[in-house]
Amino acid sequence: MSCTADEYAAAKSTFMNSLKDQAIGALAAVQADAALTVAMGSTFGSRMRAYVSALQNISDGTDTASTVLPAKPDPVST
Repeated sequence: MSCTADEYAAAKSTFMNSLKDQAIGALAAVQADAALTVAMGSTFGSRMRAYVSALQNISDGTDTASTVLPAKPDPVST
């Protein structure tokens, strides 16, 4: 079965922008935050640790109920 270029682009976008992929990307950003946080002599707070756990659960498939990523705490030390 063939599809149009627009149908292909829409399907690719849906696949590449899945919640799991978004969570994986957010975890990569968290790694940079972690390095900077440690370099500044601080640690992640409980809300940030909960955020990371939620992202891990989405990215590894444990959480199949979420439809959006959780909000990132600001600052990360909270």
